[in-house]
Amino acid sequence: MTVVDTLTQYAVQYGLQAAVALGIFIVGIMASRWAGDLAQQALERQTLEPPVRLLLVRVVKIVVMLFTAMIALQTLGVPIAPLIAGVGVAGKRGAECNHQSIAPRSATNRPALRWQER
Repeated sequence: MTVVDTLTQYAVQYGLQAAVALGIFIVGIMASRWAGDLAQQALERQTLEPPVRLLLVRVVKIVVMLFTAMIALQTLGVPIAPLIAGVGVAGKRGAECNHQSIAPRSATNRPALRWQER
């Protein structure tokens, strides 16, 4: 089996999936720009500093692109469920770490309540 035969076999087997994934990614780029413009228009009505507004618009664009990338990878046959589960576990763990650093815990592993007399 030659290299050309192998490449032809892969093109036939995965070519349509790759084309659909590329189409999804291109639509995602357009959706990201649209969502960013929509967020920009909505935030211009608010009294925010320009760097904060720019940060929020970029976050919106990145979130849309991440969802698009996950959908495109799923189209290519990459299993996305373990990735989503891993992100969920990491997010929960990060929230617990932040919670522990903010509120002290009692012996029962619940946040300690501190009452102040006035």
